[in-house]
Amino acid sequence: MELQIVSEEMIKPLTSTPPELRYVPLCLFDLHAPNIYLPMLYFFNNSNNVGSGHHRLLKVSLSKALTFYYPFAGALHLTPASKHLSHPEQHGSYIECNDMGVMFLVAKAGCPMTDVMNDKDSQREEKLKLLLLDDMNKKEQEVKPMLSIQLTQFECGGEVICVFFNHKLSDMYSVTHFMRDWASIARSFTHGDLPVVNPQFNGATCFPPELEVSDNPSGRQDTSGTNERVEVPLSFSKFCSKRLVFEGSKIAALKAMVSEKAENPTRVQLIAALIYKAVLSAKSSVTGMFKLFQSRP
Repeated sequence: MELQIVSEEMIKPLTSTPPELRYVPLCLFDLHAPNIYLPMLYFFNNSNNVGSGHHRLLKVSLSKALTFYYPFAGALHLTPASKHLSHPEQHGSYIECNDMGVMFLVAKAGCPMTDVMNDKDSQREEKLKLLLLDDMNKKEQEVKPMLSIQLTQFECGGEVICVFFNHKLSDMYSVTHFMRDWASIARSFTHGDLPVVNPQFNGATCFPPELEVSDNPSGRQDTSGTNERVEVPLSFSKFCSKRLVFEGSKIAALKAMVSEKAENPTRVQLIAALIYKAVLSAKSSVTGMFKLFQSRP
């Protein structure tokens, strides 16, 4: 399958981000997330209802969506953590919401979309890779877009949208919400009724990053907060899965324990903080073992 890049441009927010929203510090979870880009693919069949101007509609609605999701159009800065979160541009890791923009590419594939949907095709994996923006992981440029989007057109009229996002900015859950809001804004251009879009970027308030170097007793350098690419193994011989259940009385006791330091924390915040405190403690231990984990509420 041959792929030809037709156009490439940066889509900026429709309105400039105000100065008071320029800096978004990374929360504890994002600080320890690997500095890699992850893809999501959306497949669309040929629709006779789609006019020739829908590419422009996608770009205009994306620009509108970025006024709400302004960190997605910013730049990532990674430096040692600090207490001075009120001035993250001077201390700590943060996203500078400078309206740099989102990379938007349009490509054409010389085959029907069914060629990449056929799971019996021995070359299917290689064809799917062409739809991904994996080169973003390999680029050595100092400042990369936090989000890149590639729209691929097939001979049959079908299209694929690849969303390539930095894992320190977001995860599958938040990107799914972004795509939902982007789609709602695009529909509003033709059907009216602009949706209510109100994403929150206060993760560092709920889960502040580590403040003291002494919290890491092993003294090992943590590369997850640097520009060094983290290689994550994709296959393991064994997995361990555990389900943790917390009784209401235990959660109430935990809430009472932190009541002087935290104002009315939710159950999710309490349990998440407890689990990640244990995770960070295990992470700082000197075992020489790679630890990969995922948590789900």
